[in-house]
Amino acid sequence: MNVIFLLMISSHALLFPQVIHWLLSVMISFKAVSQNIRSGRLRAFAFARLES
Repeated sequence: MNVIFLLMISSHALLFPQVIHWLLSVMISFKAVSQNIRSGRLRAFAFARLES
């Protein structure tokens, strides 16, 4: 699926550079948010163990 997505990006990059840039920034921020949620859960778990 990622290969098809990259092919679509490359074929439309000349037509819609702003849209592609927006899509990439949304994907990057979504990855960062999901990683922050995961690490936040781990941090909260470790903090709760330290407090007890």
